[in-house]
Amino acid sequence: MQTFGGILLVGVLFTVVALGTHYWRTMEELDASRRTVEGYLTLIEGLYAYRAENVSRWPASFTDLTPYLPLLQIDSVDPMQAGSNGEGGRYTLAILGGNVALTTHVRTESHARSVTREFGARGSYAAVTDGFRITVAVPTPGGITLMRQTLLTDGTNKMQRPLWIATTVATGDSCTGAGFAVDTTGNLMRCHGGVWQAY
Repeated sequence: MQTFGGILLVGVLFTVVALGTHYWRTMEELDASRRTVEGYLTLIEGLYAYRAENVSRWPASFTDLTPYLPLLQIDSVDPMQAGSNGEGGRYTLAILGGNVALTTHVRTESHARSVTREFGARGSYAAVTDGFRITVAVPTPGGITLMRQTLLTDGTNKMQRPLWIATTVATGDSCTGAGFAVDTTGNLMRCHGGVWQAY
């Protein structure tokens, strides 16, 4: 009977240790995933801050984010890599035309899955030789009117940048309301009485 009790006690202790180890590993993975998500969000905030102050342009590298993220650790060799994910890996900035993405590498699929879940359709991951590559597409911020993107003003409403008008009009063309435009030679035109006139 004592032998059976001893075996049972050893079995219970083994089960408790195994469950505790599994719980500890799970908590470590969740903590690493949380840190990776926080890293993504911090970098995206920096990208948006840069874009807001630079006439809707994305930065050329992480170096441009220094005024907005002064503690950001930028790779000394490759300025397209910076920060540190939950496992200590770098984030990589990829800019293709107007599309911006942030990628990073992690070791486990559960880590990659829980990170991408936070970003919905904007996040994805793929298996690579040393683990998993997570990609988060950075959406162009919405809710900013064209005027707020292009007409930057100070407190006196003086324009700080040139105004470029892409569409041209000709004298006598019909128009509605009131407004300004330019003709093909760059002369200022105004809408008056339903037609474009030289200003």
